[in-house]
Formats: sequence, structure tokens, C-alpha cells
Amino acid sequence: MTNVMLSISILEDRELVDVLNARAKELHEAKLLYQYGLHSLTEGVLGGLWGGTKVPACTLFGGAFNYLKLEEYLKLIAQIEWIFPRSVQVFYMDEGDDGWHVYWPHQGARSGGRSR
Repeated sequence: MTNVMLSISILEDRELVDVLNARAKELHEAKLLYQYGLHSLTEGVLGGLWGGTKVPACTLFGGAFNYLKLEEYLKLIAQIEWIFPRSVQVFYMDEGDDGWHVYWPHQGARSGGRSR
């Protein structure tokens, strides 16, 4: 299982995540990606579950996937024409990982957690 969180600027066009989800669905239907679809963690009901005394100053989307083709999914995220690409971060953690990995699509750079 792979956990994925996508962080984007609060100024970013939220509909670009809908574009991402639609493209992932197309790949899923073509049998090129097993899972698709990120949901907001900071809007609506889930946004109200955050602790503290303020609303989140970020826009997060998340999903948990079985058999995710992670490399293909990260490439798909990098192909989106983000308005604020420097703010886009992808946090991911596979079942055997000790922590989160971070991927910055605009740089193609990664850092973070250790795999067991």
C-alpha cells in the first residue's frame, strides 16, 4: 500500500487536481495505472478535523492505494501545468517505509524517508 499527499499553493487552481484525477482515471481505464483519485484533506468536512485554532494555510489532497505504480503517478503529477509549480510537493510512503519521502515535480528532486 502507498500513501500519497499532494500539497499545492493555496493560490493554485484547485481544478488542476481534477485534471490530474481525470488523467489518472484514463490511465486506470487503459490498465496503465491501477488506482487513481486524490481527495481534499483541507476543504469541507475533513478540513474541519484539523486541530489548532486556525484553518490550514495549505491545500492538501490525499489517497491510499494498493499496487500504485508510483513512478508513473509521479510523472503524471509532474506533467500537470501548475500555475505555482514551485509550491507543489508530493509526500509518499510505501508500506515498508519508516517515514515520508518528498518529491518536488518542478525540480525532479526527492528526499526523505528510509525504506526497510
